[in-house]
Amino acid sequence: MSFYFSFSFIYLLIAGLVLYLQIILSKKEIKWLGLILPILSFIYSLFMLLGASTFEAIGENKNLINSILAFFISNIPTIILLFIYCRIKKKMKMNAEIDKMNIKDL
Repeated sequence: MSFYFSFSFIYLLIAGLVLYLQIILSKKEIKWLGLILPILSFIYSLFMLLGASTFEAIGENKNLINSILAFFISNIPTIILLFIYCRIKKKMKMNAEIDKMNIKDL
């Protein structure tokens, strides 16, 4: 029981660190830094799809549907990371526009 608890704790800790790193990278002025983790996550999902397709024949409809479903499920972290990136960039853009308006008012 304690092994599973410690494994779950470590998994949650790593996930939290990845999300924190995504937030830090997204706040940088260079926009490509915030896209590093989503791109890596997408590449990882492609490798997962490639690995699954080497073990199964994709000729059947059931295997094709399973492969497509696995691809979409493995891209959930990519979607979450892109959502964080877009929200932070949108907030930064809004703050920059507010700062420009405040400077013009002075």
